[in-house]
Amino acid sequence: MKSPALEEISMYHRQQGITAIGFIILAAFIGLFILAGVKLAPIYLEGMDVKSALTKAKTELDGNRPSIVNIRIRFSAVSTWTACDGFRPRT
Repeated sequence: MKSPALEEISMYHRQQGITAIGFIILAAFIGLFILAGVKLAPIYLEGMDVKSALTKAKTELDGNRPSIVNIRIRFSAVSTWTACDGFRPRT
């Protein structure tokens, strides 16, 4: 006959893995991070594209005092971003 201490040790060795409810909670938690990444990645990439295009346009037009039309043309040439209509001159 085994002693109670040996039975307790062998019981802990037999318990392995994760329960079904634990797995569902873990999968939901990981799924939320994946969903957030899928939703935020296009926004982040578009912002990086706009920033890169504006930096390129600035270095090409730096010191020339360009007009808004020239800025739009240069920005359109260096960018894959197509919504250039939002630029308004400062008053």
